Amino acid sequence: MFRILTLWLLILLSWQEVGARAWTSHSGVEIEADLVWFKDGTIRLRKADGQIIQTSVNNLAQTDLEYLKSKDHLDDAFGSDTANALNSVLGFQLFAGRALWQESEHDVADRLSWRAVSKTDYMASYQMRRGRDRNRRSHNEELAANDKSARTAFLYAESGAPDYFLVMYNNIEDVREEPESRQHELELKDQLDAFINDTSKHLQETFTELLGEPKLQAFYNGRPSSHRMLRWDFCDVAFLLSEDKEFGLFLYIHRAEFADRSGQMAHSHEALESKFLKNVETRSNQDVVVRNIPMVNQGDHGFCVPATFERYLRYFGIPADMHTLAMLGETKMTGGTRVNKLRNEVARYLDQQGFQMRRLSSTLTTERIADYIDRGVPLIWTLSSSKIFNNFANSYTRDRQHGKTDFTLPDKESLIYPHVAMITGYNATEESIAISDSWGPSYEERWIPIELARQYDVNGLFVIEF
Repeated sequence: MFRILTLWLLILLSWQEVGARAWTSHSGVEIEADLVWFKDGTIRLRKADGQIIQTSVNNLAQTDLEYLKSKDHLDDAFGSDTANALNSVLGFQLFAGRALWQESEHDVADRLSWRAVSKTDYMASYQMRRGRDRNRRSHNEELAANDKSARTAFLYAESGAPDYFLVMYNNIEDVREEPESRQHELELKDQLDAFINDTSKHLQETFTELLGEPKLQAFYNGRPSSHRMLRWDFCDVAFLLSEDKEFGLFLYIHRAEFADRSGQMAHSHEALESKFLKNVETRSNQDVVVRNIPMVNQGDHGFCVPATFERYLRYFGIPADMHTLAMLGETKMTGGTRVNKLRNEVARYLDQQGFQMRRLSSTLTTERIADYIDRGVPLIWTLSSSKIFNNFANSYTRDRQHGKTDFTLPDKESLIYPHVAMITGYNATEESIAISDSWGPSYEERWIPIELARQYDVNGLFVIEF
């Protein structure tokens, strides 16, 4: 303690900086510095020359202690030069002189100018995406565009406020085109790995310079519990850097208290049950559907499995994104996910959160589906999604809107086209079910006869139970 206090007293005010705050020791010595964080009686400050000072809050004057108890310290920190430097590192204005987690989702999304991806009564997501040619440039051109800045980022909001962010750097999506050969695929992976290492090194050095040395932390976002991320804190914001040589480089931005719990949710099953029941809508035509399931568009990738699981987990209030889930399912460069592996990994993740994933072994019936839909719980369904199946689903959905329910089922197909969707509703009188595909709003609710569902069923139903 004596050495820390001596260090504090020897730091003389040798510079002036607009935006930095004057801090006073209890003995009256002043310095100007940006607040980095304070927690458990320790404070970390950053001078204009980059020097990081860490000391006990007991060394501060009473006025500074009172300041740290107010919200003002967050507003000031998020408007400081350190915050502006972090904005530059990220490539977007995360901080704007206000407590981040207290801002409205609309203010943050408007400031970032990110496009809305999905919106429910209490959940929303927004996306930043740059450098993506719809016609897909060559592999080398895509990877050569590496400039150590984020190419894709997401804002996930809950109850009108930002909840967490995902920032993606070089990743497998950059080389989504079909490799010309196995050797070409290995070359692309080596090239991707080199860019990931280079960008990771740059981010580690920059965050450490701005916020101090990171700590290794287990953070259970679906990865095995042994997976550790590098964590830096800036006030009540945690930056967690995750590197996977086979898939990509991700930066997760969470509330510090959530990161302190290693990604564990502080949820109440009773509150979830009440919330889910409010999502059940019964219509005049006897349709019973689950509302407020977030939409995710898998795009032109073979991401139906991770996209569906993202929607499902987020509906349960569990932070998730299809990119991390695709990594867990070992999604290939050309698409395609190991469904059983992803399901097992998600089951482990759910177990950490106090949930269980259960496979329903019984034959598909509207009665069995109603058991869950009536409680506001959708189901995950593995099916064969062929052109014939989708054409029938589209026409049946249109016809029933006009009161027409006469139909002739297509002949059973011999080939299987693996796909994962959600079952989000049923009509017991009509003996039909509502399905929801992760292809955007146009596919949020389509209807098919339960008889057709049995015909195209591949691996049954899965639900989260608690």
